[in-house]
Amino acid sequence: MPLSGFFAARDGFVRTHANYPHHRERLCAALGIAASPDELRELVAGLAALEVEETVTAAGGIAVAVRSEAEWAAHPHGSRVGSLPLLVEQRRSDGAAR
Repeated sequence: MPLSGFFAARDGFVRTHANYPHHRERLCAALGIAASPDELRELVAGLAALEVEETVTAAGGIAVAVRSEAEWAAHPHGSRVGSLPLLVEQRRSDGAAR
């Protein structure tokens, strides 16, 4: 999808997800653009990555600022998942893995 991917922001990068129509609509509406990759690229280039993330997320869309390892560890989500194992296997009552 042309609106899904990594886009250079003023201070880093933003990862957008617009594979589904409702995600694309929310992304475009939040940023006030048509469904044009060139327009998205140009707009994001002039904004801070966190500004794009917050604006799109508040509108129910999906866009995240790409964070360094240290920035991710300091973020509430990163600090929470950092304490969890990478993978957890659970067995159903019949013994099959799920």
